[in-house]
This record gives sequence, C-alpha cells and structure tokens, in this order.
Amino acid sequence: AYWIFGVIRKEAWKGATISNILFMGGLAFGRIISLIIDGIPSNAFLIGLTVEILALIWGIYNLKTYIIQENSIPVLDIRYPEE
Repeated sequence: AYWIFGVIRKEAWKGATISNILFMGGLAFGRIISLIIDGIPSNAFLIGLTVEILALIWGIYNLKTYIIQENSIPVLDIRYPEE
C-alpha cells in the first residue's frame, strides 16, 4: 500500500522507492544465498530472482535520477526579453 501511495503522492515517492529497494534487495539477497547453499532451483525461483534484481536496479536508477534532478543547477537559463 505504501508503494502505491508513493506513486500517487509526490512527497511519499522517495521513501516508497527506498523501501522498495531495500525490500527487493533483501529478497534477492536471500534467494542468492539459497542458490549458493541449495544449488540450482526451479525455473519459477530463477524468474523470481530475475524480477527482484530488475526491480532493485530500476529502483536505484530512479532514485539516482531523482537525486540528480533534485540537486541540479539549470545549465541554460534562457530569458526572453519582454515585448
């Protein structure tokens, strides 16, 4: 529910994205540990791992993009003369 709220409300987006990154990262980490300990799993397990890693990467990318845009200084400030 918090992730959906983060999509709807701009002020909750950053927190929801960080929460999603931590959650997906934890799931992926657990699956990787299981993969190391138990060996090659079923296809459903591997698909889940792939989706979790992709969601993790996508969340990190979006967060980095947001932080860069939040802290950026306009490169080109065009001011049009008043007529």
